[in-house]
Amino acid sequence: MAKPLLYFLVDHPKQIVTANDAIDWGLGHVCTPRSAVECTRDSNGPGGHGGVTTSIDFSGGRYRPEKQTWIAGPDGKWWVGYINDERPGPDELARKKMYPGHAVELLDGNEWIIPTALALVPTVQITLPAIYGMQDGRIVSKIHPRYRRLCERAFDAWLEWTGSKEPSKNDDEWIALAIDALAVNYRVGPTEVAGLLNLIGSDEVLAIIRALLDINAVQAYTREQLAASQKKTPEQAKESPSPKSDASTNSGVAASSPATA
Repeated sequence: MAKPLLYFLVDHPKQIVTANDAIDWGLGHVCTPRSAVECTRDSNGPGGHGGVTTSIDFSGGRYRPEKQTWIAGPDGKWWVGYINDERPGPDELARKKMYPGHAVELLDGNEWIIPTALALVPTVQITLPAIYGMQDGRIVSKIHPRYRRLCERAFDAWLEWTGSKEPSKNDDEWIALAIDALAVNYRVGPTEVAGLLNLIGSDEVLAIIRALLDINAVQAYTREQLAASQKKTPEQAKESPSPKSDASTNSGVAASSPATA
């Protein structure tokens, strides 16, 4: 049975860890607010460092190198690992609040849920949360500021996908976008996804981006529109307005950027 990830905070001075401590150590992407908890102190932890061991929900843990696999975080302030016979999956890494989307199978053989970031056609609905405000005397909805940058990057990926923007010279931006899309519903970052759990390859990155943009729905809508236009008489085609190039929202209001819900 899979268990949560373990974390080792290098040189953490106390035997308790709070959510604020985790953020200070660079683990804001996995922690959740909770009261301080007692952890296991070890003077010879991963890499020979001293510090404390705790689990992904910061409820404690023990460092047992002969039974665990560990990898250092990018700044060396923390390590992440798991018990060899209890590799964590999507159920163990899921955040308390999950947003609906499409299931994508990753290299561990499990399905992970990727939310939809853009409403590129009328049949697609953004599944990220919205906030409400006022504009010109009426209530409008916008993507939550927490996910605004993700949506903007998703829109850039769409422009590259359609050839409207020069593609990146390397895959780093798409890999980072795929990992951030995973991080919406799961407590993971680059070290956990690519370094420790080895969840993604080129095919998986592409599948995550397809889910984030809901490419299947976009392609289905395009086929339906093409089929409908082919059935029209020449006179009807002249009278029909040309489809808009910008994405449509679920409320029917045109959106010129991914930040508009």
